[in-house]
Amino acid sequence: MRYLALMCVLTLGLNVIGCSQFQAMQPPQLQVQAMKIAQQTEEGARIEITLLLQNPNDKALPLTYTDYRVEVPGVGVFAFGDETNRTLPAGGTQTVVLPAALATRGRELHGIPCVVSGSVSYDPPGQLRKILTESGVPLPSVNFTSTGPLP
Repeated sequence: MRYLALMCVLTLGLNVIGCSQFQAMQPPQLQVQAMKIAQQTEEGARIEITLLLQNPNDKALPLTYTDYRVEVPGVGVFAFGDETNRTLPAGGTQTVVLPAALATRGRELHGIPCVVSGSVSYDPPGQLRKILTESGVPLPSVNFTSTGPLP
């Protein structure tokens, strides 16, 4: 019954708002710009992952949540999720730095391969998205992944 009600709301929303407005919204473009060791001691290391997000749209996109995982084989895995609380300006870019901490137990990380993956959720504008959010449909997200040696 809930599914039928949701379909009715969606159909009504599409008729009222119009499909062209919703289809014109493009997801942000995301690239992993850098992975670096920000600090290392005998006990552990802090790694920073820099993401560059670009908004191809003429409307701002609030970035709501980032979920990511950093894996250094033979050393460990760091997984984290947090509210992003930033807005990607219309036609603009935003840099996001994601921190990760790993216990290295004296192991040097320079040159070791690192795998980073995750997603950034965003909240598109518009009445249809508001209806979908109120109906419990998750926000859209863009995924990222990158592999390379730690410089």
